[in-house]
Amino acid sequence: QEIREGMDKEVTELKEVTTDILKEFNLLESQFLVEINRLRKDLEVAFEKANNFSLVIPNDNLILNLKRMHLGKESSSPEVNYFRDLPFGSYLFIYKDDKVSMRTLMKYITCQIASRLKGNLVTFNLLDPTDYGEGLSDIVNAKSIDTCFNSEEVKDKIESLLDKFTRDIKNIFIGYDSLPEYNKEKVERGSTPYPYTVNLIQNFNIFDDINTMNRLFLTRKSGIINLVLVSEHMIEEAKSSYEGSEVKLEEFYNLLGIFDVMFAPTSNGELVEMKGSIDGKALDTGLL
Repeated sequence: QEIREGMDKEVTELKEVTTDILKEFNLLESQFLVEINRLRKDLEVAFEKANNFSLVIPNDNLILNLKRMHLGKESSSPEVNYFRDLPFGSYLFIYKDDKVSMRTLMKYITCQIASRLKGNLVTFNLLDPTDYGEGLSDIVNAKSIDTCFNSEEVKDKIESLLDKFTRDIKNIFIGYDSLPEYNKEKVERGSTPYPYTVNLIQNFNIFDDINTMNRLFLTRKSGIINLVLVSEHMIEEAKSSYEGSEVKLEEFYNLLGIFDVMFAPTSNGELVEMKGSIDGKALDTGLL
């Protein structure tokens, strides 16, 4: 009897201890779940922020500086790792079979332009009637870019830019040789500078209407920078179509000669930079 009573007492005490342990465990488990839930929410917030990352470049520059623009990625090869002072004007990017490398360089230069100027002093136009801006549409915040994704929209945009160019030449830039000169004087006097425009053009045949494109690529005076991506095939096809006419062929070369800088890859993929006018031999050197 005594042994049974002693065992019952021990069992009772064990039950009480077990109950206390379970209560403590349940409390710890509850606290653990609360903490896990808090950490999960913190991770969700952090993950959402990471996936909604947007690059904000604080910049108060009022004058666009195109000196020491970096061209190409870091490489042991000096041909693709160098800086250049780019002129204010139009740049032609020529690709062979794959447009990715030239388009990447085009994007890289555009990002440097955007980072060197106060945001409200530059607007971007993406003109691409074929691929809806593929490879370029993510270049700047959507609020800062105007897109034209069919041929009629592209043509209308170019005409509107030319109309604005004509008005501004008559009403604003009289007495000035260029927008940089105009803006420099405005800033020195404490006035608001004239905004810049950057046109990104791809998949558009610039040889279909040479007269209009001539006018567009000469709008550097009114603050328009054109970055144009074309295929070597397009250039060769246009040249061939003009072979029978000296006048048309001269117009063809004059259009290419308007570009202040040209970029093209060699057969081994390295970058070639060509400045100045284009003569009849340039297209047969293997560089284009």
